[in-house]
Parts: sequence; structure tokens; C-alpha cells
Amino acid sequence: MHKNQITCTSVPQCNIPVGCNIYDWLAKQFQTSDLHVVYAFSDNYYSSVATLNEMGAAWVMRCKWTGLLLPGFTFNQLAGCIDKNQICIKLDDPDIITLKQRLRQFRDDIIKEFGLESIDEDEWEEKRDDFLDKIKIIAQQKNVKTTPSNPVTSAEKKYLVYYDERWDCKLFLNYKTVDRADEESVINKVSADLNVDKSQINCRYISSKVQEKYSESHQENRIYNHRLYEIKIQVFPEDEQKENFVVNGRHYYWMSISDMERDPNIVKKNLDVIDFVKESMHA
Repeated sequence: MHKNQITCTSVPQCNIPVGCNIYDWLAKQFQTSDLHVVYAFSDNYYSSVATLNEMGAAWVMRCKWTGLLLPGFTFNQLAGCIDKNQICIKLDDPDIITLKQRLRQFRDDIIKEFGLESIDEDEWEEKRDDFLDKIKIIAQQKNVKTTPSNPVTSAEKKYLVYYDERWDCKLFLNYKTVDRADEESVINKVSADLNVDKSQINCRYISSKVQEKYSESHQENRIYNHRLYEIKIQVFPEDEQKENFVVNGRHYYWMSISDMERDPNIVKKNLDVIDFVKESMHA
């Protein structure tokens, strides 16, 4: 995208032309241009009358928008007329894999929306990593402590999920079982996957539910008999207590139910299972 296609009043090369009335010029852009608004949310943003006026104008015109949370700014600070359920990109997100995935999705959406030429992948990764390095420097200069992408209260229970490549989605641990009383098989598989001694693992059957859903891996509707087991591990390896970690080539994440419900990809592909777990574990 060329700089003359971008308006940013804080950047000289993309500023409002000399001699123009600021608000008249901006009003014309909202009325005549196909806009995609990119918000840079911060404390300074919300203390500016001008930026809040622009937010209101974008809302009235129903402009497409993307939100970037600057270092130190959290999701629960979002306010105003924006849809707070829309996924934003937190630039100091410690989950670097999720951050890079969301930046890539933003790039792809802009390319598709405006019919732009694709950027070379090597060049993209170089520019992206340079950008993220600058963000880290800014955060350090402001003495900002990195915060989780989806903060939750310490009282909220978290579940272990993993990234499934076939589904392109974060899923609960899942295994094929023969019948309801298959706890030993589940324990053996969890032990092998997480490198945890079987003696440290407790497993109990909770409930079951037959559901029809679309299989992303098979590209068709299938009937599933979901059996829910609760797994408790007495002593977790230190590395596996982190918010996300990799074991045996598989990427795992600790997520609460509300974390999952805020993830549009999980909601699209696995909401029925999330609801099943939610109903069964909170009954």
C-alpha cells in the first residue's frame, strides 16, 4: 500500500494536505472514500477529543476497523462506540505465536479488501519482526510490563487446549475411547503427550453428549459421541505451567472458557463443545 493511500495525522508523510481545513478534509474522506480505520488504542488515545470524534464518525459511517492495543493498554480499558467483542491485536501480547498470526490475518485482510499485490513472505517476516522489535523497545522505555492477551481473574478456571493443524483451531485434548469406562486409556495418552508420570494423573468421567457438527478435517458433517473426562495432574512440569508451551512438537495453551468464547475461530469451529464443557463443569 502506498503512503498516499494512508492518512495518519501523526506522521508527516501521511498528514492532511497543507491549506486544508482539518475537519472539512476528514469529513470528505469519510463521505467519499472506502475507508478501513486502524485504531491505535492507548491512554493518550482516549484522552484526545479529536480521536474520539473520529471514532464517532467512523461508527456513524459504519467503517471497517481494526484495533491495535499499544503497550500497556488492556482489553478491559476499551470504551466508546466500538464493538468491544471484535478481536483486536495487542502489540505487547506475550503469546508471540498468536500475535504473529493476527498480524498476518490483518495483512491478508487488507490485501484482499483493497486488491493489493501480495508481499514477499521473507520481506514480510523481516518487516514484521523489525516492527515487533521496535514495539519491545517502546515498551521497555515506558517501563511497561507485558500483559496477557486475554486477562482473566485468578479465580477463573483454566483448561489445557492445543493447536490442531487439521482443524486450524485450538481444541481441548481429545482421544478416541472405546466406552465410558476408558479412564486408563485416557491417562496413558495424556501421560505420553505431556511427558507426565501416570502416577501423577487422576481421571474421572463427567458426562457424554451426541452431537452433529461439521468436521474441518474431513470437510463434512459428522456425528460425534463426545465423552467428557476431567483430568487433574498433581505436579505439572515447570515449563508446562506457562501460559503456552510446546511439548513433543505440539503447542499447548492455558485458556479459560471466556478466553475461548472471545476467540472467533474457536467459536466458529468448536462452540458446541465449549458449551458442553461449560454446562457440564459448571452444573
